[in-house]
Amino acid sequence: MTDRGSPSGLDADLLAVAVAVVVTAGVLLAGISGPLAWLVGIPLLLVWPGYAVVAALLPEAPTDGDAIAATPGDKRHSSPGWAVRLGFSLVLSAVVVAVTGVAVDQLAAIRLLPVVVALTVVTLAALVVAAMRRRQLPLAARAQPLSGWRSQGGADTGLRSSLLAPLWSTRQARTLAVAVLLLVGTVAFVAAAPPQEAAYTESYLLTETDSGEFVADGYPTTFVAGEGQPLALGLENNEHRPITYTVVAVAERVGPNGSVVSQQQVDSFTVALAHNESTVVERQIAPTQPGENVRLQFRVYTGEPSASTEPDQTTQLWIEVVDSAGA
Repeated sequence: MTDRGSPSGLDADLLAVAVAVVVTAGVLLAGISGPLAWLVGIPLLLVWPGYAVVAALLPEAPTDGDAIAATPGDKRHSSPGWAVRLGFSLVLSAVVVAVTGVAVDQLAAIRLLPVVVALTVVTLAALVVAAMRRRQLPLAARAQPLSGWRSQGGADTGLRSSLLAPLWSTRQARTLAVAVLLLVGTVAFVAAAPPQEAAYTESYLLTETDSGEFVADGYPTTFVAGEGQPLALGLENNEHRPITYTVVAVAERVGPNGSVVSQQQVDSFTVALAHNESTVVERQIAPTQPGENVRLQFRVYTGEPSASTEPDQTTQLWIEVVDSAGA
């Protein structure tokens, strides 16, 4: 006669989840796409991590809380049924995936390989903890969802009866409904509010062609002191907020050892841009101090510039400044 509480079938559910997770990781990391990737990938995101965590948190078998409360001297605690545990698994899967994603984003870029590996490791670790905690309990008290479907007398046992009975319990049915609603709400929130991209400002120098097109080519390299030379500065606002930029153009004479010999501000202006807005500003740049190694810098500030404030963006061009006689 087979003992349904024997260790042989005790962790069958944990073993099945572990095999499913490993197979899923293999399919996804092998680059297999299409219906198979969706078929194995969705449970990895929505079911297996939460199931492993719930199994680790609740190693004991489901109990009838009303029966325990009615039995004097019984010190056992009520444990949720399998339907409620399934609902908790869905909710905790969303939590585990979100936390794992944040951790992976801090350590590496969000890519398929690190995400799949991280979820696999977390899920397998939770399954190991669940197996260890179950084995610390008496056989009769351990969770055994796949222990069997029918007893010898034909009565329903195992997963079938454990699933159907809580569904008729108002208290546990409400808990399951709340869990499912939380999962749906989490998914809807993530879909409606995708992760915000990094905030940044982009600037670049341009010149205007004879046809009126701005290109990143053909920059002037020789300036006549005191005479304006046309240059255009492109600005893009990706800061997720409106910005009034202050741009300061500086001409620096650089010595042979790389040190700045002299510095002259040759232009300054402001530009107001909304998020995801870009513009091209045309300016006449006229340095007045002659020199061979002159570094023309356009320093872009998102706030008020000062001597102690570093620019948020710097675009530069090496030029030569000659006097009016060409020397």
